[in-house]
Amino acid sequence: MLVRMLSWLPLRVARGLGFIVAEIAWLLGTRSARTTTQNVDYCYPDLDSKQRQRFAKESLRHSAYTIFETPIIWHASNWRLQRWLGNVIGESLLVKASRSTGAVLIGTHFGNWEILPFYITTVTRFTDLYNPAPMHNLESLITELRQREGFDLVPINFSGLKSLRSRLNEGGVVSVFVDQVPEGGKAVVSSFLGRPTSTGTLAQSLLRKTDRACLIFAAKRTKRGFDIHIQRVSSDVHSEDLEVATSALNRAVEEVVALDPHQYQWEYKRFRLDADIYR
Repeated sequence: MLVRMLSWLPLRVARGLGFIVAEIAWLLGTRSARTTTQNVDYCYPDLDSKQRQRFAKESLRHSAYTIFETPIIWHASNWRLQRWLGNVIGESLLVKASRSTGAVLIGTHFGNWEILPFYITTVTRFTDLYNPAPMHNLESLITELRQREGFDLVPINFSGLKSLRSRLNEGGVVSVFVDQVPEGGKAVVSSFLGRPTSTGTLAQSLLRKTDRACLIFAAKRTKRGFDIHIQRVSSDVHSEDLEVATSALNRAVEEVVALDPHQYQWEYKRFRLDADIYR
């Protein structure tokens, strides 16, 4: 019910609520506020303390904007969603990839990634890998709302991964997120923003020994909605050497972060290899 009520809000009002919630979270020193601060301090040591504090507060606001925007995006009509789409940079890359023998689309936790499926389905049908929600009712709602635009969802398990590979081998387009610490499965240690981090290898394994296109996507928040940014990932991502391929993937994510570092999801504990950072 709460999700449905939030979906009725204008985008501007939703962001206003997000701003208020972020300010409260900052004052209370919540886990999200602490982790955001820790990550910013860790990755941007060249900034002085006041600059890092302003950075962390702005990032926390963007995280809160995402929370309040998402119910609106899930329930919005195509007409309403289309109004929020601004510039699309690199669209020709997606058009070309959708007409090829298959493509891997890389998602990032930047801006509001929930609007990306809507945009992608205006160009091509695709299959997305997702992590099931812990509550059955919530998972059913999320799955229904995400699938209404005409894309397929497969869970992160053996069956889901098998379906993902099969659809890619059939010449389809698949989507995976790569910027979180993998829970189980293969991972390699690679540099991200100059810091060592554990990075999953699913995307790299899908691309190995193939000529399938690899594109990275981001939805950058603007005053009126979102700009879509599409970039090609370096051909090194196809390397049989997982470290080389993973480095190429992390460099691509770094390029997305550079669009506006405040809009990246800094509240996630990605740098757990350093035992001291999250104490």
